[in-house]
Amino acid sequence: MSIRLQILGLGLGLLFCSLGASAQDTTAPELPTAPVPELLAAAETPAEPVTVAVPQRAKQQADYLADALQLKSRQVAILRAALQTRLDAAEILSHMLFASAPVATAAFDDIDYRYYAAMGKVLTPNQFHKLLQLDEQATSAAEAPMVLRSH
Repeated sequence: MSIRLQILGLGLGLLFCSLGASAQDTTAPELPTAPVPELLAAAETPAEPVTVAVPQRAKQQADYLADALQLKSRQVAILRAALQTRLDAAEILSHMLFASAPVATAAFDDIDYRYYAAMGKVLTPNQFHKLLQLDEQATSAAEAPMVLRSH
């Protein structure tokens, strides 16, 4: 499940909890017992999360990094192949069950190590440093908590 859907679910859960707490203070109105057709139709077709295929994600990320790092065409081709390998491996590992969290972390760290080793061979030191900065920014942005504000 994507991060956005998890955050949305958490926000809706908090909303319903607060509504439930305030509803306990008042008497509840009678709810209709007949099902609403629109709700049944929506319930029958579950919404599938929108996933972008690994090759497309690799191309999008490679295009972004090629522009941000000002890469040459030879570097872009190697970057795209390394990203494809990294995303394929991460996709496979995300569906596996591990004996412990450290084992899973080590497996994902190995993927990152191989990716950065490949990039270190073709990027200049300045480009590699910028790549590490961009990856760190993306990681910290993905891990940052979302603040829900009420209007």
